[in-house]
Amino acid sequence: MVARFAAEPGGVLGDFRQRCGWDAPFGALEPEILGRDLQALAEQDCRAQAAAADFPILSVQGGADPILPAAMRGAVFAGAGHVQRLDVAGGGHVLPLSAPQLCAEAIRRFAERLA
Repeated sequence: MVARFAAEPGGVLGDFRQRCGWDAPFGALEPEILGRDLQALAEQDCRAQAAAADFPILSVQGGADPILPAAMRGAVFAGAGHVQRLDVAGGGHVLPLSAPQLCAEAIRRFAERLA
């Protein structure tokens, strides 16, 4: 994805949206920003930082995410001790767009417990 993005950013983004099952417009494409963020996703591994975190973490994940398989979703915070996981059955990769009320409510409940 990263390698092809430099030559064909619109095509890569279109393919990604199709794989996500989300064809609604996202707004204007900003290739420099998106390219930098894609590179960071490809290179960064934050599992050690998550495992060392001494604060609560909320992980809201789509149970039917076509981009991140279940094993990868499980590994993200596997070593972290203060994680509350919410696995949304049938949810995909773009939960804040496809289920904004659910995400907002989960964050609100999480924040209330922290207060």
